[in-house]
Amino acid sequence: RGGTFFLNDKYYMRLEFKDSAQYKLADKEKGLYQIKPHAQLMCWDLHNLRDTIYVTDNQDTSLYKQLSSCPPSGSAIDMDRLTYSFGSFAKLIPVSFFNVLCKPFFYDSRSILELMASFENLLFLLVFICAFVFKTKNAINVNVLLLCISIVITSFILIGLTTTVMGAIVRYRIPFIPFLLMIPLLYLDSEAIKKIPLIKHLVK
Repeated sequence: RGGTFFLNDKYYMRLEFKDSAQYKLADKEKGLYQIKPHAQLMCWDLHNLRDTIYVTDNQDTSLYKQLSSCPPSGSAIDMDRLTYSFGSFAKLIPVSFFNVLCKPFFYDSRSILELMASFENLLFLLVFICAFVFKTKNAINVNVLLLCISIVITSFILIGLTTTVMGAIVRYRIPFIPFLLMIPLLYLDSEAIKKIPLIKHLVK
């Protein structure tokens, strides 16, 4: 989401990147800024950085040093904020898994790189379809199947919960792609798929 970040000896603060009118240069010589009254912001107590404080009506007149300012990511995914409750966690699990498994796709691609990642997701979908159409009649290794499913589900959920940028999601899921592809390949009848004319010339 980007933002403009400030720091003093008590608090670490963040304002939205677009809210440049919510702070002013109060001490030009020392380069210190002051957050204007009634501003909305996020802050962290330096003695307890684990808890995020959401301020909706700022009344702090302290001076801060500006650390950085960066615009929002162009491929950010809008998600509900995770709160300290099991309900919030459970609600975000299916959304997180879907984002990692299916995004980006052609309908929400906003750049050439996201379009390329969409073709990758399309390939995954085609592999699953082929496994369904050309399903083997032989028994599969259930232990390997359960292992791959558990790795994919847990890793994709963790990635989805902690990452809301499509570019980062595409990179972070790379180590788990072999486990994802192993699931349909366990069901795929290799002899049946070799009978397809196009594949027959490519695979012996």
